[in-house]
Amino acid sequence: MNPDIDLRLKSLEKALGDVILRAIPEHERLARDQVNLVLGHLGIIARHWKYALRYELDTLAGLHALAGRLRPFADDLALVQALDTARGAAEAVDRADYDAVSAAQRTLGAAIDRVIAADYTTAPMPPAMRDIVLDYFATQAPRERTWHQGSGLDPDAAGLPAIESLFGRGRR
Repeated sequence: MNPDIDLRLKSLEKALGDVILRAIPEHERLARDQVNLVLGHLGIIARHWKYALRYELDTLAGLHALAGRLRPFADDLALVQALDTARGAAEAVDRADYDAVSAAQRTLGAAIDRVIAADYTTAPMPPAMRDIVLDYFATQAPRERTWHQGSGLDPDAAGLPAIESLFGRGRR
């Protein structure tokens, strides 16, 4: 019988917390801190792994829509081509392949970044473009806060919905 991912993660957490951490002397702060960092990440991974592909797909869909809305602001042929190529790749990506979805998301995000940063270091961003970007982040920022609530960095994490709520389940 093969252990499932949840059991493997619990086994790693138990080994690190109950055996390895206890074996490290108190004065070895760096080593103890690193074990605790790994334990924290294992806990986050345990909460994320079942939803990771869905989260990446939803993020990719949001970026695809944002890219479409920003396309009229790409005033350079190279930017238009980069954006169109990235959007095409996002449309064609194998939605069952986590690595491919994640790569498509990064590529599309980079193309969007190029459009947003195009020539707005010395001139203000057009208000319509700014509104499109702010609209996107009004939706994406709460998703990211919920997704990363386990990191302990959000001071209001206790008030955030469960990760499952991002996918229509587990609303608090």
